[in-house]
Amino acid sequence: LRREDLEVIHQSINELINGIGISDVKIRLGASAEEVENFEQKIKGVLDTADFSKGEVNIEWSCIEMQLSKSLLCELLKGLDHFEFETRLGFNEESVWAVLKTVREHLDVICYPKR
Repeated sequence: LRREDLEVIHQSINELINGIGISDVKIRLGASAEEVENFEQKIKGVLDTADFSKGEVNIEWSCIEMQLSKSLLCELLKGLDHFEFETRLGFNEESVWAVLKTVREHLDVICYPKR
């Protein structure tokens, strides 16, 4: 994933948990608040330490993390109006859709590998 992709996912977590403030995290995201926090820390660690000089970095993602990324982005797309993305996230709505597309492609490879 590219740095911007990870930043969008990281900002999505922040906005959903601290901004919009979804209360039923487990139901809406399929992960506990603790799992979301651990995932956020993993992404933050990659953003702080990874070498993005080649454009992308390879990260060991679990199927659950890919599903969580998809859920986060979908909830954000449902929860914000078009004009709110830039202000609340620092990214426009189209960027979030693009990251969701990338996440879905990775999810298929990680969660449903061809045999």
